[in-house]
Formats: sequence, C-alpha cells, structure tokens
Amino acid sequence: MFLADKKLIKDKDSTYRGADFRGEVAAILEELQDRGVINKLSLRVRYKDQFYAPMVVCVRNFDVVFFSTTTVRSDRLKEQQWDSWGIKENTERLTKCIVIIPQHLSIKEEERANAEIERLSKKGYISKIDGILRPAQLSEYLTNLK
Repeated sequence: MFLADKKLIKDKDSTYRGADFRGEVAAILEELQDRGVINKLSLRVRYKDQFYAPMVVCVRNFDVVFFSTTTVRSDRLKEQQWDSWGIKENTERLTKCIVIIPQHLSIKEEERANAEIERLSKKGYISKIDGILRPAQLSEYLTNLK
C-alpha cells in the first residue's frame, strides 16, 4: 500500500468519526428539545450563504450555535472562529457559539483542549467562540444559560 493510500484511509476514518460525533451531539440536542430545555433545533444553517452553523438551538432569548469537532487543532478552531464571527455579525438575536469536543480524548488532544479552554477564559483574549464543552455538559449549560 502506498503512503498516499494510507493517508486517504486515515482521512476517510476521520470523516466518519466526525460525522458520528456530530450525530451524537445532534441526538443529545434532540433529546433536550423533547424534554423542553430547547425551544427549537435547526441543523445545517447558513447565514448570508457564507457562514455555516452545524447545529443551532433556541433557548429563551438566545440562539446557541454548536460546532462539533473530534480534534482541537488550531486550524479547526480558526474555521469555527470565522463562522462564529460571521454568524454573530449577521444575526439580530443574542448568539452564543460553542465548540463541542468528545468526552474522552487522547492525551495530546486533552492538552490542546485544556490550553484552549484556558485561553478562552483569559481576560483580553479575543474570541468569538464562547466556550468549549463536552456532551455531558450540554444540558446544564443550556438550562443555566443567561
């Protein structure tokens, strides 16, 4: 097997992992909607045909955009920063943008996640992403949203 073939297989596996995780997060949000925590759930929303929101929920007077990722690499977060900026610039409602990461990560990914969570909490750090959460934190976050 050629090196290029191995990379294609790895990329395909990553794509499936990402789609599975996105489905897992959407299922949790659907359950929260059934329980009345969320007023409305929309999937694959576009703002101005340029900015993408994989999942948007309405909770009281907020729209909350959820991005899911199975890796906390800086290039992924920059994509989500861009979409978060564009969405917040092009909506009238109060909007929060949250990145959801898997409950369990490799040691390296866990270190990246913790570093990014710490950066987001620092005063003066510029970000349109409002937080990074795990699936188990979604219900509490949405219930206590203010």
